Amino acid sequence: MNQITLAIILVGATVTGAILYSNGAFETGPEELPFESALQDKLVDPDYRMRNVREDSGFGFDPPRFFCGEINSKNRMGGFTGWQTFVAMDPHGKGNWQVTFEEEVPPSTLENYPCR
Repeated sequence: MNQITLAIILVGATVTGAILYSNGAFETGPEELPFESALQDKLVDPDYRMRNVREDSGFGFDPPRFFCGEINSKNRMGGFTGWQTFVAMDPHGKGNWQVTFEEEVPPSTLENYPCR
């Protein structure tokens, strides 16, 4: 009888933990990236998703002055536009972030961009 009770408790705890984990109860929340306010200024709708965001510290700056990633933002109709590459730069290290989307840059200059 004690083994059955213990098994029921373990299964219940496992199921409860799985439900809490799937609902994001253990997440600490997304960390605010230094360029996000400049990114939001360029968007039509503040609702967006980012993925594959990475720092480029190839130039040895501390803190990093370049971030790259992909963004899926909403258009005026409220639909997501699809993933597009972006580069966020703080060229002088003073918090004046500039965000550029890949579609804004001629393809011939992309190889000169950080994170490429």
